[in-house]
Amino acid sequence: MANVCVLNLEYSFLSVSAHGAEFASDYGHWRHVDDVRFIDNLPSLCKAAHSLSESGHGSVVVAEPQLDHPLITVAINGGDDYVREARAAVLREYNQVASKAVLLSRDEFRRIDDTFHQSLERVCQHHQLEATIVEVDDDYVLTLYGYQDAVTAGDTAVRILVDCNINQYLCEAIDIDLSLVPLVGGVDLFNFSQVAAQANANIYVPDLLPNVFGTSSTEFKLWVTAPGAAEVTLAKEMLNRLISQRMGSGSRLLRKEIDMSRSRLDLLSLYSQSALFTIMFKYGVYIKMPPLGGDCRVVVQGYSMHAVNDAVSDINLLATEYYQTRISYFAPVDEFMLLQLMRARKTLVVSANQYGMDIEGSATEIKSLMMDMAASAMPDFTHVRLRLELASTQREFISGKKNGKLIKILNQLNQLPTIKFRPYNGHNFYLDFEIVEGTNLSVLTKGLDLLELELPAELKFNVPEVFHKSIIGNGGTIIQSIMKKHNVFIKFSSTGGDDYARDIYSFKRAANVLIKCPRKNAGNINSVRAEIEALVNHCSTTASYHTEHLKLLRPHYLLMINTNKMRAIHDLEAQFGTFIDFPASVEAFDDVDEVVVAIKGTELKTKQCLRQLHQLMPKNWEFCIPASPRLYADHFAGASGEFFSRIVVPFRIHLAVEVVVNHTPLYGDSDDHQIILSYYDDYAVQTAINDLTQYLREKKFSILEKKPFVYDAKRQRRPAPVQDPLPPLPPSLRPTDTSLLKPSQVASQMFSPFGPTMPVRQPIW
Repeated sequence: MANVCVLNLEYSFLSVSAHGAEFASDYGHWRHVDDVRFIDNLPSLCKAAHSLSESGHGSVVVAEPQLDHPLITVAINGGDDYVREARAAVLREYNQVASKAVLLSRDEFRRIDDTFHQSLERVCQHHQLEATIVEVDDDYVLTLYGYQDAVTAGDTAVRILVDCNINQYLCEAIDIDLSLVPLVGGVDLFNFSQVAAQANANIYVPDLLPNVFGTSSTEFKLWVTAPGAAEVTLAKEMLNRLISQRMGSGSRLLRKEIDMSRSRLDLLSLYSQSALFTIMFKYGVYIKMPPLGGDCRVVVQGYSMHAVNDAVSDINLLATEYYQTRISYFAPVDEFMLLQLMRARKTLVVSANQYGMDIEGSATEIKSLMMDMAASAMPDFTHVRLRLELASTQREFISGKKNGKLIKILNQLNQLPTIKFRPYNGHNFYLDFEIVEGTNLSVLTKGLDLLELELPAELKFNVPEVFHKSIIGNGGTIIQSIMKKHNVFIKFSSTGGDDYARDIYSFKRAANVLIKCPRKNAGNINSVRAEIEALVNHCSTTASYHTEHLKLLRPHYLLMINTNKMRAIHDLEAQFGTFIDFPASVEAFDDVDEVVVAIKGTELKTKQCLRQLHQLMPKNWEFCIPASPRLYADHFAGASGEFFSRIVVPFRIHLAVEVVVNHTPLYGDSDDHQIILSYYDDYAVQTAINDLTQYLREKKFSILEKKPFVYDAKRQRRPAPVQDPLPPLPPSLRPTDTSLLKPSQVASQMFSPFGPTMPVRQPIW
């Protein structure tokens, strides 16, 4: 019997009708059936199969999808080398069809002209896409159709086209190595969203897994669009500063490689893309996956050793979601039987020869297959091995003390199977379940069910370290009672601070509490977390913990994050054993000029911490100008304009001085307008004072007073008068990858991986 490889690939297609559409392209990429236009991923596979079969060294047969199971089944017959090379060639030709939607307002739709249509056609022709525009409720939806990687790249181009051609925005691009994008963007690409919010700009990021399906994309840029030159300049300057900090002499790129079987890597690329994106965003690292049918190595790159190690661990955990079974037979395997096994199971890959067959796929489908085989009249086998790949950190947990858990499982199965541990790599090991001739396959499936109940389930989250001792209790009494009550393991750890200032524009806390238990008790995890969080709430309100407060101004916050002071906040917490409830993002100031920062701990330590935090606060200079609603509206209201471009942006970029304009002063009963300059550098603020003075005189403002302003962090400001709301800002960040969305979500949700559009904000200056 020749070697046989059978694999299922997901059939994907999208169809549209030109009827009722405001616009429907026909650039030559549709397939036509009657009045229906559609794009699918079958033709390229059929073409590849025909070409490979013509070589005469073997055969490749493609079975077209059926209504009851939309899968493309590919059967490859031939020698070892032919099967291996043909499999890789088929996978290189495989792609998935996708669509992405760009929402257009009615006003934007009315402004579409011939220039826009011509540019849209160039984008679609370059990426081999088709497009439609359809009215939906009171808006319009421009949808792109094509292969997944091409649609993602085309979606970026079309969003920029809408910004520049329809909305008359300005556009700039920054060249960047793809591997640096998640590192510069930080956890959840949060740095990018904060830059966009400060600059009143849109930032578009490239697809972070662009070559999985073999497309050769090499141009990677960060695109910035904004209403004016000042906003674009500010966003570019902040992004370039981020990149310089990441690539500076003090920065050190860390890199790890993971070796994995080619079939396992292909399964991850095909069916775990969203999980790979989640890992990248969770840890702020870059993951380089080989193209389908490529090599056997995954590369993880980051700036933090903890983040890289955690990402590597999570990727290896993904690999454990796929099982492998090897079945040895007395007689050659019937190819028809192989096709029957594969039916309606999309992740299974079967390789067979005269000695037996190997089957690899998702845990769910392997278990389903084994149950079907146990219930059917299968040929007699000589040996069956079911292999699980598990994390090395799980070995002791699974086996129990002196292998007690495994012995208990074997006793329930009358000692019919054997269980063996085999090393694999530095991160994972193999656990083999084996049975021999004369044993029913149902023994294997029952054993697998028992073993899976012992696999670990866990949850990690953050609890302020200052509360750890109170939650654990004297001698661990409180936490031990929770563990005993719910039959779980709980571990509290100290996060230190090494990794938590990596995201320059964010204040994020790492997980420092682990809840772990066998899967059979996984339903208790949420209850355990709820009990711990109730203890945290109790600690935060009890008299055992003293609380000090600090009022933080918006410009103070901006200056602190723009001058990399986030690390200092973590250091203060560690130094004084306190919890500082510092704002996580600029969105905390959406509707207010100041927020109250609570500091919790012992009375002495919180007071000491407060004094040190006061020393981190910027200094201030105040301008008072006569009240004039008309002049205020002409020059200061709104998120852009001449004041923004001539004062706010240059001060922020060149002088590290933040500017805020208050309709009425923070304190006192005056109706005058107040301008506050916040700064760290005394020399820089003198330049700012001179430039602002010149600007105000040029605009015919009288300057009543200019003097140092001492901000009392404990004083209450008087309520501001009710004013008309400022004009809304455009979305602050438009990520261009929607691969995490289900097809049904793409039309209704514009952005991924970040979720819905961020809420409209007041100007941050």
